Amino acid sequence: MLHQVDGLTGTVLQAHLIEGQTLKDLAQAMNCSRSSLRLHLHEGVQLLQQWA
Repeated sequence: MLHQVDGLTGTVLQAHLIEGQTLKDLAQAMNCSRSSLRLHLHEGVQLLQQWA
């Protein structure tokens, strides 16, 4: 199911939950804020819960 999540949300889910990267490291690599990534992560988790 994770591969069906599109865009930045899918990228954040994959990198943080599967690969174990920190949000701090991801924010630096993607040149965005940690709070933005937390929102995408929350959105992705909610989406996966709906699909389950």
